[in-house]
Amino acid sequence: MATIKDIAREAGVGVGTVSRHLNGVTLKPQTARKVQDAIDRLGFTLNQVARGLKTNRTRTVGVVIPNFADIYGSTMVKYLERGLAEHGYGILVCDSSDNPVTEAEKVSQLLQRRVDALFLYPCSSNLSYLQRIPELAGPESKFPVLVADMKADGYLCDQVRTDNRDAARIAIRKLIADGHRRIGLISGPNGYFTAEERKQGYLEALEEGGISPEDSLMHMTPHFDEEGGKTALEAMLDATDPPSAVLACNYYTTLGAVQAVYDRKLCMPDELALIGFDNLGLSAMVRPALSILVQPMEEIGTEAARLLIRRMHGDREGFPVVLEMKANLLLKGST
Repeated sequence: MATIKDIAREAGVGVGTVSRHLNGVTLKPQTARKVQDAIDRLGFTLNQVARGLKTNRTRTVGVVIPNFADIYGSTMVKYLERGLAEHGYGILVCDSSDNPVTEAEKVSQLLQRRVDALFLYPCSSNLSYLQRIPELAGPESKFPVLVADMKADGYLCDQVRTDNRDAARIAIRKLIADGHRRIGLISGPNGYFTAEERKQGYLEALEEGGISPEDSLMHMTPHFDEEGGKTALEAMLDATDPPSAVLACNYYTTLGAVQAVYDRKLCMPDELALIGFDNLGLSAMVRPALSILVQPMEEIGTEAARLLIRRMHGDREGFPVVLEMKANLLLKGST
């Protein structure tokens, strides 16, 4: 079985150069190619388990998301994994089943498995369990944690998310510019960070447009799901003075709202203008095509990988970083 010394001899470089390459350190392109070619020729494989026992590093990032089927979370993780793989890191992914207690348990399990960092897409705004990380990972470890799509209050860590207020403002400004004055909002659970931020952006855009908000036009769904989206839009449509336009604030509430539109046989945008969130496939299937706010899922995952690599390599510059990335309003036939 080939060793690092064999690789160094084959590539004509020092053992330290090979070690740096295997540890994800950027070498001169010509040197990196020589080392990698030697690795490929000799069929060298790195025993990560043995290496982890020796170095106390596993080159693995622990990931917790609310639901494996969640499009937003799984897309972020896809690009997170790609970014980490470029530096020789893998991921270990857990599903919290949208349960805060399970989420905390999964974090503890990942730390027991000696992951080198955590990427968390939390299912609720309660992140009090993060306070146990120094106890579990070691108080002097400066253990890297990145929280996506949520505000981490009371715990210093890097955070990457969509600028949710701005996303909602963009959508509502567009509807106001089109002449709408009665605009409905379908958001998520009260107290949930993302849902509250999108509601706040909605209210800010109404105020800019000189429109007074009405409670009957604002629906905060219990679970950010299809049933909530459908029920909310049906309630607005059954009101004495229904909205002429609606913003649904995530993919699943958008899907429910579209079902309600189809059930009522409404013509978009003449009888109701609708802006949804996130899924390009859904937009193309709806007739007319659905206007949507597209969150920067690829960019969030990619930037999270960059930040975690920096932290795992001891780079604490700018800590803690809080990045809010802009959503893009894709206009189609429903507005």
